[in-house]
Formats: sequence, structure tokens, C-alpha cells
Amino acid sequence: MKKTLLTPAEQELAKAFADIQQVTVVEEYRAYYDSEGWITGFAGSGFPKNMNNWVHIPRELYVTHNWDHLRLVEGKIVKIEPIYNWYFQLTKSTKGFKIVKNHSGIILNESDDYRGDVEYYEKRNS
Repeated sequence: MKKTLLTPAEQELAKAFADIQQVTVVEEYRAYYDSEGWITGFAGSGFPKNMNNWVHIPRELYVTHNWDHLRLVEGKIVKIEPIYNWYFQLTKSTKGFKIVKNHSGIILNESDDYRGDVEYYEKRNS
């Protein structure tokens, strides 16, 4: 059997491969919060060194990127649903807000000349 000699470059490459150490990648995910504890964003890399307003979060929460209504309470992230003090209820009366039917974002003034179907809503305190 013939022994193959390595060139100096191949020897150096073989030595470099032998010196490679296995690197373990550790996943880390953070949620950043403001002074009131509301979550303002997530990060999975590129963490700022001068910020201390963050907590570790699980990967599942990071992947969703949904921080609406999340707040840090006693060191835990909790979802806090908003409380609406006012709502508009459909009424059969022609008093109240005149709205384009099936388009509640289009509020009409009494002086608006709209020939389509309309609905009326009244404002009530909850």
C-alpha cells in the first residue's frame, strides 16, 4: 500500500480541522419593557449591552412576535385585555350616530347625502 504524503498546505489544513472545537449555540430570547412594565419588543440576537429592562422569554412567545396587551407583572409576562368604557349599541331609533350599514367605521353627519342603507347606534356607558 502506497502512503500519500501531504503538502505543507494540506498538513496545515488537517491540523486546523483537528483543532476545531465544537461550539454549542445557546438560544436566548428577551422581551423588553418600558417603565410601566408594558412589553415594547422582543429580541433573539444583537442584545444591547447597556439595557437592563428585559426578561428571558420562551422561544414560542418570541416566534409569535405578538406583544399586544402584554405586561410584566411581578416578574412574569401576563396578557391584560383592554377595558373599554364605551361601546356603541345598534338601535332601532333614528337618534344617535348614523353609520353606513355594515361599515361601522364610516360615520355620517346629518347633513351627509348618502343614498345607501344606514344603521343607527347609540352611545352607552358600560
